[in-house]
Amino acid sequence: MAIGDSTRKTYSSGVRSYSEFLSDNRLTPAFPATVEDLCLWVSDLASRTPPLTIGTIRVYLAAVFTRHAELGYHHPLRDAPPILDRILLGIKRLAEQPHKKPKLPITTRLLREMSSHVALSSPGDCLLWAMMWLALSGLLRISEFTVKGVDDADRLLRISQLWFITRDNARVASSAPHLPYASLQYAVLHLDASKTDPFRVGTDIIIASPSALQALIAYLALRSHDTRGAHAPLFSVNGTVPITRGWFMTRVYILLRRIGLNPTLYSSHSFRKGGAVSLQERGVPDSVLRKVGRWKSDAFHSYVRDASLETLVAASQLL
Repeated sequence: MAIGDSTRKTYSSGVRSYSEFLSDNRLTPAFPATVEDLCLWVSDLASRTPPLTIGTIRVYLAAVFTRHAELGYHHPLRDAPPILDRILLGIKRLAEQPHKKPKLPITTRLLREMSSHVALSSPGDCLLWAMMWLALSGLLRISEFTVKGVDDADRLLRISQLWFITRDNARVASSAPHLPYASLQYAVLHLDASKTDPFRVGTDIIIASPSALQALIAYLALRSHDTRGAHAPLFSVNGTVPITRGWFMTRVYILLRRIGLNPTLYSSHSFRKGGAVSLQERGVPDSVLRKVGRWKSDAFHSYVRDASLETLVAASQLL
C-alpha cells in the first residue's frame, strides 16, 4: 500500500469514527466540532475494549482537525480551555500504569495456619508473632508499627504507647515486669499520628483479641530492655534497634511460603485488609468496621466482600 493510501485510510477512519460517535449519541451537527464533543469522543475511544492507544487517538484527532479546516471552520481548540489536553494526558498516564492485581488479605485463619511454624521460645519469632497479631487486630498500616530505616525516629513506636486495662479498669504499663494475662481486659495502642490524623491529634486503638493479647504478653516477657525506658522502641532487636518494614515483611513472606502460599500475592497492607475481612466474617457491621479501621471514606469496601445470601436472609429475619 502506498504512503498516500495509508494516510487517506487513517484520515477516513478518524473522521468516520468521530461522525459515527456523534450520530449514535444524537450529538449533531458533527461540524463545526465543539470541545465538548471532542472530549466525549476521545474518552469513548479510550474506554473501549480494547481501548485505542494514545497514538491512534491523536492521529484520529488530527484527521478531524484537518476535516474541520477543509470545511472552512477555524481550529476547534482556538481560545478553548485546555480540557482536551488534560484528558489526553490522563489517558496517556492511565495506559502507562501497570495493571496490578490487588494484594490478598492476611486473615486470622492464615495466622493460625502459620502458628505451627513459629517458635514462641525464640525472641525473634516471638517478636514477629506479636507484631503480626497487633497489625491485624489493630488494622494497622505498616508505617504505624515499623520504621523505614533505623534512624527514622519520627515514626518510632515507643513502649510507652502501649498499655493494658485490667478487668477492674486499672491501667498497667507494658513495661511492667509481670503482666497478669488472666486479669487483663484489653490493650490500648496510642498512635501519635497517622495517615488520617495529619494534625497529630493522636488516636487510641483498642486491642482486645485474646490471640493478640497473648502474643503481646509473650513478647514483652522475652523482650530485652534498654536504658531509655519509656522512650525505647516497642518492637526492637535486642531492645535497641527498631524494626524496619523490610525486616518484618521478609519474615512474613517466609511464613507464607511455609504454609504453601505465594508471597508475591501479599503485601504489608494485607494485615489491614485481613483485619477488616476477619471482622466482616464475624458479622461486624460496616459502621463499626469504619470506626475500627479509622476510615474517613468508604475505601474499606474494596477490602471486604459483598454480604452472602445467608447474611442478607439473617439480617432480614431481624426486622
